This record gives sequence, C-alpha cells and structure tokens, in this order.
Amino acid sequence: MQTIGISDSQFCLIKSHYSKLKLLERFRNRSPEALSETQSSIKTHIKAKSIERVRQFLLEEAQRLRDRFSNNHWKVVLHEGMANSSKFIEDCCLTQ
Repeated sequence: MQTIGISDSQFCLIKSHYSKLKLLERFRNRSPEALSETQSSIKTHIKAKSIERVRQFLLEEAQRLRDRFSNNHWKVVLHEGMANSSKFIEDCCLTQ
C-alpha cells in the first residue's frame, strides 16, 4: 500500500528493497527478541511506570539507535512503533 507523499519511483524502490533484501522476513524474525529485551529494560530501569515516561524512554532509545545506525535501521523503526503503540505502553505499565 503506497503512502501519501511517496512518489511512484520511491515506492517502487522501497518495495524492491523489501523484496530483494527480505526485510519483512528479517523484521519478523528479529522483532520478538527486541520487543522482549525492551520490555525487560523498561521493567528494570523505569521504577515509576507512567505512560509518558515509558513513551519517553522508547523515543530516547530510538534516538540513541538512530545516532548509532541510521534513520531507517529496523530497531529505530521498531522503537518508534512501540512508542506510538498505546497497547504496548499500557502493557509495560501494567506489568511489574
């Protein structure tokens, strides 16, 4: 599904990268471990778990990863996705 603001040529390039590099498969295989590690970090490092504090932690981690790798690194995208997921954040706040 093409996003508004992305030209046809950009979309074709992105689609080609996902296909040739098997990005969806790689993301699917690596994401569960990264999600688990992040939840563990939240449990360990954030004592007062508020929705905003967890979101802030995830965005800070995304920025740290962005500085280390790049904007498009899969872990950056994953952490931003977690930061924008009310369900993920609520689950982190509920687990002690």
